[in-house]
Amino acid sequence: MSRMPALLYRFSKSAMHALPAWVLRVRPFEVLEIPLADLPAVCLPAVQGIEVRWVASPIEAGELRQLVARRNIDRWDGNASRAAAVWQDGAPIGVLHVALDSFDEPELGVAFRLAAGDAWLHSAVVAPPYRRQGVYRQLLAFALESLRREGLHRALLGVTVGNETSRRAHASQGGRHVGRVSAVRCLGLSACLIGGAVRRVEADRNGRGGPTLLTVGHG
Repeated sequence: MSRMPALLYRFSKSAMHALPAWVLRVRPFEVLEIPLADLPAVCLPAVQGIEVRWVASPIEAGELRQLVARRNIDRWDGNASRAAAVWQDGAPIGVLHVALDSFDEPELGVAFRLAAGDAWLHSAVVAPPYRRQGVYRQLLAFALESLRREGLHRALLGVTVGNETSRRAHASQGGRHVGRVSAVRCLGLSACLIGGAVRRVEADRNGRGGPTLLTVGHG
């Protein structure tokens, strides 16, 4: 039984991507929080030709097009919507996006309003040849420490039910479960069930088919 969530995760991921986004999207996910004041010490060896840093310009954001969806590139502004990347010999091989103020999932019809001091981590991708080599660990450690130094208090993220690799990676940095969301969007209409520290900001939507607005309290 312990393998069932992972099997469902792999099946649902394949099934969902076989359909256009406007037809059907379903995603049950945990909301994790990582307190930035209590980050564990991470010692990462320096690797020649590898650089981890924030994406610094629209041109660099455009270079991520081989890794991430176009919408993530379009909403990059280097501030409230930014990205950390691992570069090898000048080419990006991994990326992690960070949102401040708010984060929306248009395919699911939900949007999170973030409190001051919160950041939302999303759309993390490592190029297939570089997976299982510690690339994401470097990205995550860099982003969390940078946000801590900026004075932020916690990082939030959604981990799809069954994605044990992601859950373990974030648990190693102090990530803990604080809530859950089960969201579905079909033919422009969306609904979601929430639990834990996740709360609705308001019951009404901004017009028919508008996003369900959510916030995350402290667990």
